[in-house]
Amino acid sequence: MSTLIDKIFDILMKQQQLRKIPQVMMIISIFTLIFPNEAIEVKNILINKGSLLLPTPLVKYFAKLQISHEELLSLWFFFLVIFTITLFLDFLRQILLDHTILTISWGNEILLEINSIFFLGILIYNSLYNPGIKLSVMFRSLPYICALLLSSAIFVCLFCLTYCGDLILLYKKITVSHISNKKKVLLSLIFLIATVLIASKILTILFR
Repeated sequence: MSTLIDKIFDILMKQQQLRKIPQVMMIISIFTLIFPNEAIEVKNILINKGSLLLPTPLVKYFAKLQISHEELLSLWFFFLVIFTITLFLDFLRQILLDHTILTISWGNEILLEINSIFFLGILIYNSLYNPGIKLSVMFRSLPYICALLLSSAIFVCLFCLTYCGDLILLYKKITVSHISNKKKVLLSLIFLIATVLIASKILTILFR
């Protein structure tokens, strides 16, 4: 079983398929946000029928692999902090080498994608299950909580720039378009209201 997992991981890394996983999960999360009841129905079908299609050893393996919500959060928090540390070290190295433009290295891109998978996975899970995974930093040291808050802020900014770039370009296109100022204000207001509603919906699902 471990050999099979190693081969799957090698294929994902060599063909850069790992980078497509957050994009697919983004589409699934949008569906679950817009159509929660239908998403739950599809989830139940996949769980009921999927276990029949998968080989028995694989089903048993995933059953043994189950981890608690607290363990999952601990893993995600670890990757968040590691991402911030490596990002700062990488930027520091580039500054010392007198780079005029700071870039994110391939390793940090992988960490960003891993954190994106955690984030979108928890968002999808909380949309499908009630109660879901409760995001909590209780029983953790104050320095670690501060590191998590900083890491979360950096991750959210980079996540939005990476996976929501088209929306940012759309807003920019509205502001520089040649339409009348009234239409610009109206479209910008609609865009901002929709963005706030989506963000509040996501926060409600994550922290309910």
